Amino acid sequence: MQFKIIIDESEFTAEMENTKLVNEIKDLTPLKLGFKRYKDHEYFGRLNKELDITGEKLTNNVNANDIVFYSGENAITIFFKSVIIDPFEVVYLGKFNEDISEFLENKEEIISLKLDVLE
Repeated sequence: MQFKIIIDESEFTAEMENTKLVNEIKDLTPLKLGFKRYKDHEYFGRLNKELDITGEKLTNNVNANDIVFYSGENAITIFFKSVIIDPFEVVYLGKFNEDISEFLENKEEIISLKLDVLE
């Protein structure tokens, strides 16, 4: 499943997994959130609706350009650097089709993100 992601005014696409959780997020689209920078490797945006991660595979190893869900904050998170986030665990949702590492590394602390499904 392809998602269109607009960060501030720049448009990107992402290949998302075919999972129950991604379909729950799809049902929330179009979605507009403020994303906040965390440390020097990620941005996260909290959802207004609690999502169920029952049965989803968890990981603590993430790569640049990955899109994940962190249930501890009920947040979609995008990574612009590869890191091991142990002891935290996230659900892998998908990956940007473009390399957004440098683009996000040079952004402000808060970004605007719009998420929608490409049909």
